[in-house]
Amino acid sequence: MLLVIPSLALHNGKCTFFVQGEEGTEQTYIQYSGQPEKLCKLLRRENAKTIHITDLDVLFGGKNESNLELILSIAKSVDIPVQILTEFKSSEECRRVLDSGIYRVIMFELAYRNPDGVKELLRDYTPSRIAFLINSLDGKIRFWNSEFNIGDTDYVNYLKELGATRIIIRDEARFDSMEGVDINLLKRISDPERIKITVFGMVKNPQQLWHLQNYEKIGIDSVIIGKPLYQNAFPCQKIWRMAEAELEGE
Repeated sequence: MLLVIPSLALHNGKCTFFVQGEEGTEQTYIQYSGQPEKLCKLLRRENAKTIHITDLDVLFGGKNESNLELILSIAKSVDIPVQILTEFKSSEECRRVLDSGIYRVIMFELAYRNPDGVKELLRDYTPSRIAFLINSLDGKIRFWNSEFNIGDTDYVNYLKELGATRIIIRDEARFDSMEGVDINLLKRISDPERIKITVFGMVKNPQQLWHLQNYEKIGIDSVIIGKPLYQNAFPCQKIWRMAEAELEGE
């Protein structure tokens, strides 16, 4: 069974996704969007086993680092692991984040810019706490803030040599579409003896999730899902929203 990891994307301290509630809960969910800590606690009550947070402000070249303190506060407020995707500038920054209560950091360009520092992180914190984003487009790694030119398969091999055991695969061409996962992409980069794969942002409905479970043997063990969870695309969420509506009305 694949682990489903709910995702938050933060911009200026607010969640960019909005929960669609049942009648009677509208105001509650509006408040949650502006208070990510409460939203994470809601996800925990809805049986989340871990939470993924993307810091949009820093990841796409911004200078606003105020989200980090909020993310650290969230990690302390829930009793499950929190992982963060942002643009880490140095291995020392990763250390500070890991030492401050974040279970797992997901790095991107730093693995290419500072391989020695990343090797030390993997040695000191273990590979389970250091994951790597594979942002693939047309067979190449798409780095948002640089002009590195490397194939996605070559990059995965490079990460394995560093000691990585966890990659987060993001297919840029399908990330916001309803096409679902490109299984050929997953097969191309898979190495189930050495690498575990988390699929990011390409599962939009239960049918796609069930289909993906057929490929656990190639190393897929988890999926990160954002907007579809907030839009109640999965059957169990209807039950949760109805229950929350009843509690809200009491």
